[in-house]
This record gives sequence, C-alpha cells and structure tokens, in this order.
Amino acid sequence: MMPKRVPRWRKRLRKWWNAVVEVARLAPLGRRTLVILGTFVAGVLDLIGITMMVPLIMAATNLKDSAKGSVVAIRTALEAVGLPFSPIPILVLIVAGLALKAVVSIAVTRYVGSVVATITRDMRIRLIRSLLNARWSYFVRQPIGRLAFAIGPEADAAGQCFENLSGLLALTLQVLLFVTVAALLSWQLLLIAIIAAVVSLAWFGRLVQQGRNSAKEQRRRMRQRSAKFTDALLGIKPIRAMGRTERFAQVFESEARDAADSARAGVLSGEFAADLQEPVIGALLAIGLYVAVSSLTLQVHDVLIMSLLMVKTVTALLPMQRQAQRFIQSHDQYRSLRELLRTTERAKEESYGGLAPRLQQAIRFDRVTFAYGERPVLQALELEIPTGSITAIMGPSGVGKSTIVDLLLGLYRPDGGAVRIDGVDLRDIDLTAWRHGIGYVPQEVLLFHDTVRHNVTLYEEGIPDEAVIEALVAAGAWSFVAELPEGLDTVVGERGNRLSGGQRQRISIARALLHRPRLLILDEATTGLDPETERAVCAQVRKLCAEYGLTVLAVSHQPAWQEAADLVYRIADGEVAQVAYRLPHGRVGEAAAAG
Repeated sequence: MMPKRVPRWRKRLRKWWNAVVEVARLAPLGRRTLVILGTFVAGVLDLIGITMMVPLIMAATNLKDSAKGSVVAIRTALEAVGLPFSPIPILVLIVAGLALKAVVSIAVTRYVGSVVATITRDMRIRLIRSLLNARWSYFVRQPIGRLAFAIGPEADAAGQCFENLSGLLALTLQVLLFVTVAALLSWQLLLIAIIAAVVSLAWFGRLVQQGRNSAKEQRRRMRQRSAKFTDALLGIKPIRAMGRTERFAQVFESEARDAADSARAGVLSGEFAADLQEPVIGALLAIGLYVAVSSLTLQVHDVLIMSLLMVKTVTALLPMQRQAQRFIQSHDQYRSLRELLRTTERAKEESYGGLAPRLQQAIRFDRVTFAYGERPVLQALELEIPTGSITAIMGPSGVGKSTIVDLLLGLYRPDGGAVRIDGVDLRDIDLTAWRHGIGYVPQEVLLFHDTVRHNVTLYEEGIPDEAVIEALVAAGAWSFVAELPEGLDTVVGERGNRLSGGQRQRISIARALLHRPRLLILDEATTGLDPETERAVCAQVRKLCAEYGLTVLAVSHQPAWQEAADLVYRIADGEVAQVAYRLPHGRVGEAAAAG
C-alpha cells in the first residue's frame, strides 16, 4: 500500500512550526514567556488607547446618550469604578494607558535585547568550546574562514532569529487582538478580515519563498567569500611579494558585485511583496467597512472604532511580512550554524584514561603504526625519549616527524602499538593533565596583535609579571624585551611582525616555559632561522635542560640539533634507521637501531 502523500501546504506549515519552536527554545521557558506576555500586554494597552479615543469624542459631543454599542460598555465600566463619563477622566485614562504602554514596550524591548545578547553569547561560546574539544583530524579539515564566519555573522544570526521571531509574535498577537475586538462588533467583518489574510498569504507566498532561496544563496556565497578572504589575509605576504595583489583584488571585487546584486534582489523581492500587499489588504478592508456601514446595523461610533482597528491591523500586517522575511533569512543562517555545531559536537575528542601522568623515566614508542587513511606513515616504530635530556628526531620532510609529535600530544591515536609514559599506555592517562605538563613550540609561530605579556600568558589572568619575566629570561628573550619601548606592554604587531624571526621564536619558547613544563617539544621550531640564531636557541635549550632537568624533544632536519642533542634518531620510511648519542666527553657516536 502506497503511503499517503502529504500536501505541500502542510509540509510548509509543519516546517514553519518546527522553525518557530526551535528558535523559541533558544531562550529558557521563563524568558520566552515573559517576552510573549510583555508583547501581549503592550498590544492590549495599545488597543485600549485606540478604543478610548472614540468615547472621548462621544463624551464631548451630543452622541453621549447612545443606547448601545461599545460606548455604552465603556460608560458602564467607568461608572462602576466611580468615574463620570466625561472628557477629563477619559483623557486621563488615555494618557495613562499610552504612557503605561510606552513603559511596557521599552521594558520589553530592553528585555528582548538582553535575551538576544545572551543567546548570541551562548551560541558563540558553545561553538568555540566544541571546536576546541573536537578531534584534531576533524578540526584540521575545516576551512578557517568558514569557522570565522560561523563564530561571527552566523552566531549573531541566532540572536537575530529570536529577535525577529519575538517581533513577529508581537505583531501577530496585536493583529489577533484587534481582529477579536472587531469580531465582537461584527462577525461579518471578521470573515472579511480572514479572507484578506488568506488572499495575502496565497498571493505573496511565492515571493516569500523567492526571498528564502535568495537568502540561502547569499549565505552560501558569504561563507565562501569569508573563507577565501581569510586565507588570502593569512597568506598576504607571498601574494604581495609576487605581485599578485591586483589579481586577488579583481577576484574579490567581482564577488563583491555579485553579492550586492544578490542582496539587492532579496531586498527588492521583499519590498515588492510589502508594497503590493498594502493595496490588496486595504481594498478588502475598505469593502468590509462599506458593507458594515451600508448593510449592517452598526452604531457610528462602532464603525469609527472598527475603522481604527482595521487601519491598525493593516499597519501591523505589513511589518509582519517584512519581519517574516527577516526571520527566514536569519533562520537560514542559524540552521547552517546549527549543522556545524552538531557535526562538531559529534566529532568531540574521545576521553582517555584517568591516571595521573608521570614523567620520571622515559617516553617510549612501542611498535607504533600509523597511517593517514590509506597512506602509511609509521611502521612498527620503536624509540625512547629519556627524561632530563635532549632527544632530536631528524629526517627529511614527510617522513613522519611531526606525526610522532601529534601522537605524543594525543592529537591522534596509534593504529597499532602504544605510546608509553613511564611504561603506562598514554590511552590510560588523563590527557588534559598530560598536556598541561607540556610546552609546545611549533615552526609557525603564532603571535597575536597584542602585548608581549598577553602573548606569553595567552590571556590567562592572575599571572604576575615576575613569572612572565622569569619565562622570558629562561627563553633568552628578556634582554631584548626589556629594551622595547614599553617593555611587557609593547604591542608586537600583526603576527609579531615588529619582531625578528629569532625574537618571535624566543617569545614562543617563553610561552611554552611559563608553567614550567616537564616536557618541551620543539616541532621544527628553528627551521627558517639563520644559523647564528639557531645555535643561540639550541644553546639556550641545553641550558634549560641542565638547570631545570627539562626533557626536550626537538623535531628537525637541521644539523644544529644533532650537535646539541643527547640522543638523535634518524627516521626514514617510517622506521628508526640510526641512533646517535652523546658520549661522556661531548663526542657524538652512532649505533644502528633495530627498526
């Protein structure tokens, strides 16, 4: 039996309902209830302000003796609380109602702004934490520009989505309230109002869908542009050095024009929908009022109240269409962020064991095998890193030196074998605690456009200047930092470009030494430095090893580390091919190692 086909309108209605529920849940139940109640109360006060205008006119004219209609109900209510049906009490009530409505509206607007800011903050924090806790293999596959776009505009869109939904609900409640009061005066006019709403939805649904499609395309292009532009900024030096800036400028100019055309098309479709909607709704409501005056038995003041209500309804329906358009666009960006969050949270790094890490004897790679997909890198690798010494891993690029570091950091797990710390499998150790005891210096030094202090502490609070200076002294960096114009408060420039390569590297080493790690890893840290600076860095590391008993792993293909190290491994084809070790009198010997 064939499954029953669901009508398209029901699918769209269900899609809208799911979107509304999903966005509403971005705020806790209490907060979204306050938002809805606040907007409803503001609508009621607005309605009171409108309906009381007609009694004011009636009280000041000869029509005050009307025997039926809404004016009689208002007169009875006033007399019940001891107020005369006269202009002054009614005027006071109008002013008080409008003032209270203004106060409530301002309070609701401020509260909604606070809720929106909280949603945006929480989404951004959640995304940042999920990215930082994701598996390394997942993280390195993500375009930096895509992540920057998600943390920026797409996180903002989550808050904007809730704000747009709140505005849409507020306008909807107002319209329902106005239409309900009109229905109490005449069910025939209620029917006409419903017909106007149905015609409006049917007529302009296509334009709304076009706006949604335009928003999707615009978001996709914005994501691509953000990724490309971020990558271009990161690699701006070679682009400028090779004279390719003009070509890149042309590419981005072309994309900027395409983006403007796409945005213009989206805006125009929404504006056309609103501009065409106004005369249609207005014509239908005018027909309804004409029928009310000519065919129905309504009092003049009831017709006046209904006229005000219908005008208010029209002025609310038009912003509703625009608010719905904004909600669609922001919700599309929010969905993209939500999908990224889901995939990132599913890629959370697996927990290791709970044993406290100890590094008192040695680190050992016990027949470790590892491959990136189908490409093998390490094959039954065995090597040992004794504590309190400098161990260097040599070899050409691409043989797996950095992979050894990644395995030691727990960024990847071995496909076979084990990495052991004092004989304990790294998988049984608390990985966070293990990493806290490691100082890591990569080849690509990342310095922020900030002060020396913040680059050493990585914005960690509560670290005294004495500890920062001690780390700089240990890294051999304090001599030049002390001579900088503002010392620790000197801004190093974008990516540290106000410092030399050797100075940047020493700042990076100071950062790694700040918390006195048990293990210092230098991953191609001196590649690219001139020989004199490299020898100075090697000498400083040897001094640290001798003074603090620091264990050092230097990954490099530079000969300077072969001279500085106590133990040297040469890697070839994923195996240990040769071992060199420092003899008691400082001479270097070599011995074959079993692969």
